Amino acid sequence: MDAQNLLRRHAAGERDFHEADVSGLTLIEATLVGIDLSRSLLCESNLGGANLSGANLSGANLSGTKLIGANMSRVKLVGAFLRGTDLSWANLSGANLTGADLGEANLTRANLTEANLTRADLNEAKLTGVSLSGANLTGICLNRADLTRVILRGVILVRSDLNWANLGGVNLSGSDLTGISLQGANLANTDLSGVNLRGVNLMGIDLTQAKLVGANLSGADLSDANLSGVNLSRANLSVAFLSGANLNGVNLSEAILRGATLIQTNLTGVSMQGAILSGADLAGAILHGVDLSGANLRGCNLSGANLSGTNLSWTNLRGTDLSQVDMTGADLSGADMRGADLHDALLTGVSLRGANLSEVDLNAANLWGVDLSGANLRGANLHGADLRGANLSEADLNIANLWGAKLGGAILSEADLSEADLSEAVLKRVNLQGALMPDGSIYN
Repeated sequence: MDAQNLLRRHAAGERDFHEADVSGLTLIEATLVGIDLSRSLLCESNLGGANLSGANLSGANLSGTKLIGANMSRVKLVGAFLRGTDLSWANLSGANLTGADLGEANLTRANLTEANLTRADLNEAKLTGVSLSGANLTGICLNRADLTRVILRGVILVRSDLNWANLGGVNLSGSDLTGISLQGANLANTDLSGVNLRGVNLMGIDLTQAKLVGANLSGADLSDANLSGVNLSRANLSVAFLSGANLNGVNLSEAILRGATLIQTNLTGVSMQGAILSGADLAGAILHGVDLSGANLRGCNLSGANLSGTNLSWTNLRGTDLSQVDMTGADLSGADMRGADLHDALLTGVSLRGANLSEVDLNAANLWGVDLSGANLRGANLHGADLRGANLSEADLNIANLWGAKLGGAILSEADLSEADLSEAVLKRVNLQGALMPDGSIYN
């Protein structure tokens, strides 16, 4: 069939040309709206600037065809063979390219917005400046592809292969990357805000300066990943693995790290205000000077961690394992520490002003010079504790066990010591002005 015959029949209203052989035709800027060329041969044809919107080209062979600047919006290209085809500047918005072969195709500056490319083959295709916003790329293979100048905002990349791909600086915000394979990929400076990366393996990945605000990384493996300077505020990292990751300068404020693994991780300088770390494993982690104010650390394992100089004011530390933790100079003002394990913890210079330590076991704890003013120590075990020079003014020590405690030089003014056990406690130079004593009397 020649070009004139095809155009004449189409102009007359004919649309069904399926399985036709129109190879080698010149149809530049032709109007072929809604034409059915499914399973047809269109090899080496020139359709530059043609209007093929709404056409059916499913199963067609378009290898080597020129479609430069063609209007192919909403075109059906399911299973089409487009290897080596020139689709530069073409409009393929909303097109269905499911299972299409686009290997070595030229897609420079093409518009594939909201196109369906499920399981399509883009191996060695030219993708410079391509717009794939909102496109469905489920199961696609972009192994080792350079996507640095591709628009990928809001795409679906579920179970896709992007191993060793270069995504540096790409905007993937709002995309679904569930089950994606990113081994060896470059994600430095990539915008992954609000992206779904649930359960994805990101072990050792370079995410330097990436934006992950509000991203879903629950169950993701980020061990040994480079997260230097990354913004993870409000991100979901529940049950994520972060051991060995580089978290230098990371923002984890209000992030959800429930049940996350951060064993022996260096978190120095990380911002963690309001973070949810309940049930997380931070054993041996370095948190020196970290701001954890308002964070939820309930049931967290911090055994052997370094919390010296850390801001833990108004944090939830209920039932937290703080055994053998170095908390020198930490601020725990207003913290809820009920049921916490402070066995052998180093608490020198700690501020526990207004903290809730009711029924906490502080047996033989070193609390020398610690500020416990207004703290709730009701029923706490302070047996043999060193409280010399400590400020316990207005503290609630009702029914507390202070047997053999060292209280020399401590301030207990206005403290509630009703029913407290002070047997063999050292009370030399103690300020008890206005304190409610174990026998119910007020000390004057």
